[in-house]
Amino acid sequence: MPRPLPIVAALAAAFLPTLLLPTLRAQETEPAPKPAPALPAAKSPEAKSMLDRALDKMLAYGRGEFSTSEGQDLAMMRRSGAPFGNDDLEVTGGWHRDLVWGESDERRFVRANGRMLARDGDAWKLRRSRLRDGVPAPFTLEPDLLFTVVRNLPAAAAAVVQVEAGETRSRPVAILSLQLDAEQALEFVDAGVVPDPSGGFGVPSFLLRMGGRTPPRAEYTVYLAFQVDAGNGDLLRFTAKVFEKNKAMAGGMVTVVTN
Repeated sequence: MPRPLPIVAALAAAFLPTLLLPTLRAQETEPAPKPAPALPAAKSPEAKSMLDRALDKMLAYGRGEFSTSEGQDLAMMRRSGAPFGNDDLEVTGGWHRDLVWGESDERRFVRANGRMLARDGDAWKLRRSRLRDGVPAPFTLEPDLLFTVVRNLPAAAAAVVQVEAGETRSRPVAILSLQLDAEQALEFVDAGVVPDPSGGFGVPSFLLRMGGRTPPRAEYTVYLAFQVDAGNGDLLRFTAKVFEKNKAMAGGMVTVVTN
């Protein structure tokens, strides 16, 4: 390799310390990253208070945008080898108090006061449960309903049973988890906060009524996880998993993830 000219080597030796100095100083003065805030312990009043504040904050704000991904795993379909029933369903939308709007598979709709309008071509049309082309309307999150139902759970059901550290959108979060069983899980599902875990499959009620019997209720277990910004207390993500044990239809599981 050819040797550098003496003048080039001298200039490099003269200027190199000057060029490196600002970089070294910048490294020396760069503030150390702030440690993540300490998280409350599971089942503690502090953990419950952290979740309550996040829910109250969302209820007070009363508006925003969301995207949900719903996945179902139906035991009946899995055992039969049926090639459907497990596809994720995506919905994007937003809300302002009781007004909720959404879009799924390029089909738009709006819900308010128990009514739904679906976009069909250039017009909005009154519909009960179907979108353009007769496609069934998807489950759509109602954020104010979710926050209200969770906020009003009995104390035993509202206990934060697990607290974990995580990261969402490059921000440290506290993952606060709840578990609902028995009557509280049934009430949560019946309130319509989450989709029907059976996917709408079931024994027709008229067949059961022919024998003078009331359709049996499924048993549910509901797991809820709220990802709360550990710094400012914002609710960033919500995940619900609902497990169903159904003697008539073999049961299933539905997962809803909301951003």
